[in-house]
Amino acid sequence: MRTTTLRMEAHINDPAGVQQVERLRAVLGAGNAELLRESLQLLDWCVTQVREGRQIASVTDTGSLRELSMPTLERARAQARMQLPPEAFAQVTRLLDQPPAPTDALRDLMAGRTAAAR
Repeated sequence: MRTTTLRMEAHINDPAGVQQVERLRAVLGAGNAELLRESLQLLDWCVTQVREGRQIASVTDTGSLRELSMPTLERARAQARMQLPPEAFAQVTRLLDQPPAPTDALRDLMAGRTAAAR
């Protein structure tokens, strides 16, 4: 088993971001490395969910919902929509390998264009 490490350095220079980190460290009793590690785990889970067509939301005991919206999640959602499901990709591949014969309407259209081009 290969062990890898990754060193990340972040400079947070906006006061709101610094306050967020300080508040989370105090509330959770966690250091920067733990905050980053768990933030990445949460973001990874969120990205997986939205790519599968789910929405991320918090729910109160009374059933009130509040959806989580972030630019990174919207990008992940958009990228997932642009990808073909495996069965659709297989169908496109089959059509490229064995295209159907042209229809009579297509033959007539191409015949008209060929005659007009002369």
